[in-house]
Parts: sequence; C-alpha cells; structure tokens
Amino acid sequence: MIANPLKIYMIVICLFFFIKPFQLSAQTGSIEGIVRDKATNETLMGASVSIEGSVTGVITNAEGQFRIANLKPGTYRIKVTFVAYNSFVSDDVAVIANNAAILNVFLVSSSVNLSTVKVSASRKTGTDVAINKTVQSSIGLANGISSQLISKLQDRDAADVVKRIPGITVIDEKFIVVRGLSQRYNSVWLNNAATPSSETDTKAFSFDAIPSSMIDNIIVYKTTEADFPSDYSGGFIKITTKAIPDQNSIVFSYSSSVNQGTTFADFYKYPGSKTDWLGYDNGFRAIPNEMPANLQDYNNAQNPALQQKVTEIGRSMNKSWTPNLQKAKPDQRFSLGISRRFDMKESSLGNITALTYSNTNDYTNLEKNNTYTIYSYATDNSSPVDEFHDKQYTNTAKIGILHNWALFLNQNNRIEFRNLFNQIGYTRTTMRDGREWYNDGRYIRSNELSFLSRSIYSGQLGGLHNIKGGSVRIDWTLGYAATHKKDPDMKRYRYIRSPSDTTKYILLFSGNGDLSSESRRWLDLDENLFSGSLNFTKSLNLWNASEELKTGIYYEKKDREFASRNFGYGATGSTFGSTDLTPDKIFTDANFNLTDGIKLIENTDKSDSYEAGSDLQAAYLMLKIPVSKLKFNLGLRAEKKQTVFAQF
Repeated sequence: MIANPLKIYMIVICLFFFIKPFQLSAQTGSIEGIVRDKATNETLMGASVSIEGSVTGVITNAEGQFRIANLKPGTYRIKVTFVAYNSFVSDDVAVIANNAAILNVFLVSSSVNLSTVKVSASRKTGTDVAINKTVQSSIGLANGISSQLISKLQDRDAADVVKRIPGITVIDEKFIVVRGLSQRYNSVWLNNAATPSSETDTKAFSFDAIPSSMIDNIIVYKTTEADFPSDYSGGFIKITTKAIPDQNSIVFSYSSSVNQGTTFADFYKYPGSKTDWLGYDNGFRAIPNEMPANLQDYNNAQNPALQQKVTEIGRSMNKSWTPNLQKAKPDQRFSLGISRRFDMKESSLGNITALTYSNTNDYTNLEKNNTYTIYSYATDNSSPVDEFHDKQYTNTAKIGILHNWALFLNQNNRIEFRNLFNQIGYTRTTMRDGREWYNDGRYIRSNELSFLSRSIYSGQLGGLHNIKGGSVRIDWTLGYAATHKKDPDMKRYRYIRSPSDTTKYILLFSGNGDLSSESRRWLDLDENLFSGSLNFTKSLNLWNASEELKTGIYYEKKDREFASRNFGYGATGSTFGSTDLTPDKIFTDANFNLTDGIKLIENTDKSDSYEAGSDLQAAYLMLKIPVSKLKFNLGLRAEKKQTVFAQF
C-alpha cells in the first residue's frame, strides 16, 4: 500500500526544521575564560572582550568571567581592552565543535604621565548607607538613624527623632529609656564628648535641647565595648551634628501650625519678663537684692527694726499671682542655615551655621490625676488618696545655634571645631481642683505658676589623622560643655473647702509657712564638664588582613553647683484666712504686717544646696578579629574615678 504523498511531504518538512537546527548547533563551539590584573591577580569587571576584526564580543561579569558562544570551528584572535590597562591580543585560538576553548587573560596596567592630580573627599556620615555600615561593623548591638531619614520626617528635636530607633522610648518628652532602663543608666556623647546633666538629682541629658535639623546622625549602642565609657548599663548614645557642607547654600524656612484644642482657645499664662519669648528671664522674677542669706535671721531677731525688714521684703517681692487669660496664638517656627565651603590648593575649609527658633503653646487636660493606697484584697479595690483634675497651659520658646568648622589639610588630616548652643524656656500654669481624702476628703483648688529656663552649650575641638596609607589612624577630641538651669520664683497657692461647708473656699495660712500651701521657690543649677580623648587604631595583617588593634585614653572632669531657696507664708496672728479673694487681693502691702496679717518665712534646709565634682581617668586596649562570619572583640578597660560632694 502506497502512503499518501502529502503525509510523506509533511513528515519530511518537520524533520528538516527539527533536525537541521540541532545539527547546526552541534557544529559550533565557544571561547571562555577570566580577565585578571597581572600584578594583583584581581579579577576585572567590565573589560571588553571581542573577536579581532569583528563586532562580536562580550563584557566580563562581576567575577571577571566572559564567554563568546556559537562560534564555527576554526581559529580566532581575541582582543581584550580595559580602562587604564594595555590592550591584549591573543594568539590564534582554535575552536572545535561542541567544545569550549579556555583563554585566561592577564592585563598589564598602563603607565601614563599626568600632572599632579588631587582628590579630596570626606566620608558622609549622615546617609542611610553610612548608618547601615556603622551598625554592621559594630561588634555589639546597635541601631541608628541618619539625617537623610530625619529630613523626610516631621520630628522637631532629638527626643522625637530617637523615638524611632527600636528599643527606645521617651518620657517627659525629653529623657530616653533604653530597654526599660531609665535615663540615669544611659550615657550620652555629643560629637565624641560627654554631655552634662540638666537635672538636679539624677544623671540625665535632655534630648529636646537639640533641633532635628542640626543632627547628622544618632547611634544607640546597647552593649559595651572597651572604647566606650563604663558608666552605663542601658545604652550608649552618640549624637553627631552636621559638619562640612558639600557646597555653598543659604536656606530659610518658616512654618506656622494650629493645635486642636489649644490654638485660639483660652490660654492662661504666667506673667513675666519681656524676654520670656527668648527663653530666659531678664531678672523680673529674681530675688530682691536686700534678701539676706537666711531670712529666718530676721524673723528670729529681737530687734524690732530687723523684724520689720521681713515685712518690707515681703511687700517688695513680685506680687503677680494671677495668670493672664488670653487666646493662644498659632505655633511659630523658623530656621536659617548658611553653608560655606572654601577650596584651596591643598586643603578645604567648610562652615555650617544654623539658627532655629520656635514658640509653641500646649494645653493638657488631665481629667484623672489620682493616687491610691495599697490594694486591699478584702474589699477588692484601692481607696484613693487624692483625686485631682489638672489643666496645664505651657508656652515654650526655643533658640538653637549651630556653628561648626571643618578644615581638611589633605586627604589624611582633618581638624574640626563644633559648637552647639540652646536656650529653652517654659512658662507653665497648672490649675488643679479635686479632693484630698487623707485630709477628710476636703476639696481643694490650687494653682502653680512656674518659669523654667535651660541653657546648654557644647563645644569640641578634634582631629583625625591617617598615617601609612591609612593603616594607622589617630583621632583626638577636646571638649567643654556647660548647662545652666534656672527655675525663678515658682509660685504655689491652695484654696481649701470643708466637705460639710459648701459656701466658700478659704486661702488658709499656717503659722510655720507650710510649703505645700502658699509658697515660692528659686532654683539654680550650674554644671561644667571638661573632657579629652586620644585614640590609636592600627590595621593588622595577621590572618585575613581585617584585624584591628585599638587603644586610647580618656579624661573627664565635672563640677556642679546647686542651690534652692524655699519660702512660705505664715499668719502673724492666730490665723489668717481669706475667702473667695484672688491672690493679688490677698498679697497686698496692707496684709503684710506683724500683728494680724501675713509674713514671709524661709524654709530652706541644708539639703537644698550642694556642690559636687568628679575626676575620671580611663585607658583601654581592644583587638577585633573577624573569623569567617564571626567577629571576636577582645578588650580591656580600666577607669579611676574620684567624686567630691559637699552639702551646705
């Protein structure tokens, strides 16, 4: 039986198309290999490999490998070119069907006579990439945030910024908690120098003092290393401010914002000096010059003339007790930044100057500010000690000045001079009403008027020097920091009402000038801190050329002086009570007398003032050894600290 000719024809066509390409591909070969630097034996990525006299070619990959495929059997000459290397042309390379010819090429760097070329660059530390590299290179646990990311956020100061780092929380809008440990267990450095504490009875740095626009990066180390201070168990926080600019620039910004519940609403403000808007008091709230070292010397005097001075001083003191009622204005913020760079023959000089100012209002309504007794299992509840409702009005003024210089003598030597100053002032009025259950459940209405100012300066002079091609690095820092905290003339007064008497509140004066009732306080804190450090780092070539030896010394000296004076008001007769009168109508000249009025009483104790100081000397030695994917950090640190404390 003869097959259908059409079917035979279709079979032949199919065989032609499926078998012919296979036969053709089977008759080709390839040339492959690796291109390297002849001197260093390093692979060269991006080298051009082509067949001489044709356009057929490829580019080497990241490992320097190349492969030219689908070559007919025969001989070929391969040409290899790469920037800064002499061209290479091979001898005849024989290509055999179904085989790969191997050709490894070694290029020789070309020698070109050029005039002197200077390359100056500085490592950017404010980028996300730089922060990631710093965290990855750290032996212990570390997290950080860069100015590149900060610029994309709406954070206003370092306290807002640091909250975004994992494991960090902020309390009182200025102190940080690391892994559940409070601020006293943390150590904070600014530009490689220690920072002073702004609190009277604990070690704590106020992070709200640094505007976010001035920050280059923040890194939080949660484990210890030999080159870190040993006075922390929570976290070691390093803050770096901006240094040298890339180019000249002038940047000005202004913003205004409205807070729901605060702006354009009733706002009570403690009346004060004409400079409150700049964050400091010009002396309006200062203690009178005629105030003696201890007012009780006059109160206890037998001489009537000296006793009368108590009355005169009480009358002369600032009598502003009632907060002013006004409408809260929108928040105001502005900043001005000037960057200048001066390039010279062999060096570069850069300066960054920034000025920031903000004036904001905030209203906080604490509906339940309560305290309780110990929980009772018998009644299955806790009885309240106090039940208060607080309304708090706060006006905040901040001024920040950054002035940094950086001098690059050459690519191996750099000197920096950094300065940061901040002035912060809080004007706060707190109005409280509620009940005191430990006093038979009596009702109270009390006010507190306060103005607190903080001045913080931090300056550092430091240098970085690379020796022997960067295998040896020397860095040093000299630092000075100062903080000044003032709380002048904080006023408190309290009206009380018996639970059984619903007709009136009374401003009651005791005989001894109880500070929990009508009282005034002046507080001053000054701290100065001097520090210096010198570090040597050397790269070793022991096993894999990545070992590092680091050693250094550190010195720190702190001096602190704290003073507080407390005054109360007492009755000169048996009792003195005023009903439903404002404080300004109570603290009048007529009511200050030694017969049936009120008088000023000082209740300052020896524990209200002290002087303290400390000297710290430290030295360390550290060796970093990476082994495969592991990193070993061997270190030893020795510290000697001497503390002096005197109470008056």
